[in-house]
Amino acid sequence: MTPRRCWILIVLSCAVLSGCMPRKYIIPPEKPGPEAGWSERKITLADLNRITSQSPELDRRTLLEILARLNIRDRDYIEEDIKKGRKLKVPKDFRYYKNWTPLPRTINEVSHIPKFVLVVKSIYFAGWYEKGKLVEDSYICIGKKGEWTKAGLYKILKKDEDHVSASYRNAYGQPALMPWALRIYGHVWIHAGDIEGPNCSHGCINLPLAPAARLFSWADAGATVLVLESMRDLDKSLPRKPVKSAPAKSPPPGKTPAIKPAPGKPAKGQVAPAKTAPPQAAPTKAASPKAAPASTADPEGAPSRSP
Repeated sequence: MTPRRCWILIVLSCAVLSGCMPRKYIIPPEKPGPEAGWSERKITLADLNRITSQSPELDRRTLLEILARLNIRDRDYIEEDIKKGRKLKVPKDFRYYKNWTPLPRTINEVSHIPKFVLVVKSIYFAGWYEKGKLVEDSYICIGKKGEWTKAGLYKILKKDEDHVSASYRNAYGQPALMPWALRIYGHVWIHAGDIEGPNCSHGCINLPLAPAARLFSWADAGATVLVLESMRDLDKSLPRKPVKSAPAKSPPPGKTPAIKPAPGKPAKGQVAPAKTAPPQAAPTKAASPKAAPASTADPEGAPSRSP
């Protein structure tokens, strides 16, 4: 089976299990109540089962997804952490985080942009917006070193559904697969990848498989991508809507007479420029042979004529 068919089967499986439609967000209260917040502690599979029995809408997959978003780590790794008794960021109330996002749900300053992608390095999240309204978001993985994923304003330069890395190899020594890839600058792409933690790439912006496939399908070549160091840089880094100046209206021809500007007075101590004599009509008769030859320098500034 070719790598492409393998990825297609995986994505179709994810689509059946999780759905491919963008997440429908519910706006939380502006001031979080006591149910908000989390603590770093151990949690067991028995705890997850107890939470599910008390709140049936919080099934096991949903609980693992919430923990994955809080800990910037794929569900498989979260489940392994639980089994091995590792500490995780655990919500005080999982229900509050069912529709939680750390990104702004509306950015009015980009309402003039049809499609806009926001990546925030400090919180390891990316969101995509239509005319300033959040469509979907996802936790991400960026470069292992902070400078490997550069902040800046970019465009999607290329889309490649079956991109394969020309620089890096996987655990089996084969060229690393980078499906659902969107190139934004140099060799840096937004693509699907394995999220072991917040800093696990060589500079690319990795998303879990299902969100990466949905982002790839949604995004257009040329769409705006803004990568920020932190949310504090949002306001000063947003692309602003250009201001169009109204063109000056010219008067209708023939109705407004042309007005010539009055000659300015020479400054004090400055000699006024010489006036040019108006051109004279050519004489109808030949000049008299006794007439004096024309001077090569006309004192009045008229053009000189050679004899």
